[in-house]
Amino acid sequence: MKTGCGACINAGLGVLEPGEVGLYATNRNFQGRSGDPTAQNYLASPRVVAISAVRGKISDRLEELED
Repeated sequence: MKTGCGACINAGLGVLEPGEVGLYATNRNFQGRSGDPTAQNYLASPRVVAISAVRGKISDRLEELED
């Protein structure tokens, strides 16, 4: 997982490489904005972004679901 403020302007650390996925709570997540144009950008709430950062995958749950 990469983090950094530079990704939102396609500069510095955190810029997405080909095939990587970025999750953002900003309204500027158009194709190529945060790195390679083939990378995937997703828009989410700040809560989902934070939980996903902790879990290491896109999720809205802090806990695992019980079967």
